[in-house]
This record gives sequence, C-alpha cells and structure tokens, in this order.
Amino acid sequence: FQAEDGIRDQPRSRGLGDVYKRQMYVDYLPPNHIVKFHFQNLSTKCFWMRNTSIPLDIKFIGSNSEIIEKGIPFSEKSICHRAKLVVEANRGELIGNRQYGKRY
Repeated sequence: FQAEDGIRDQPRSRGLGDVYKRQMYVDYLPPNHIVKFHFQNLSTKCFWMRNTSIPLDIKFIGSNSEIIEKGIPFSEKSICHRAKLVVEANRGELIGNRQYGKRY
C-alpha cells in the first residue's frame, strides 16, 4: 500500500478532502492507496462520508484491537470507535477474510 498522512488531532478534519488538495468532494482514491489519521490519544474517533462519493473501508486501530467498518458514500451517519490510528482505503482493500463491524 502507498500511504498518505491525513490531518491529525484537528476536530474538524475533512478526511480525504484534506489530503487531496483540500477538496471536499473526492471521487477517486488510487488502488492500494491508504490515508492514515494519527492521533495522540486513544479516544473515540468519529468519521462520516457526507461528501465522499466512493465506498471506503475505515479501520479503527486501538491499543489491543481493531475494527473495520464500511464507509457508505454520502452517508451522514457517524462511524465512531475508540482508536489512536484510523486508516481509510477503497472498499475491500482492508477487510481481507475478516468481517465488517467485528472487533479483532
């Protein structure tokens, strides 16, 4: 995977829009490309897909576990889990043989 660092520890980060020229409406993420969001503290992190038109995998990584959720294009539903690192990638690229929504 090729990685890009997202905005860290900012309460109003715009996710992929921040990484890709600060555009809110991102409609493409290259294959095998991830965006990482590093945070100083383990706490509940919330992401949403309001202005993202592509389906994503969103992996929340905590101290001893991780969980992968489906990012649904244009959804305003917050996806929240405890994490210190969050990774976004194209749908299917992070899931492997695991299940969405199950903690590992």
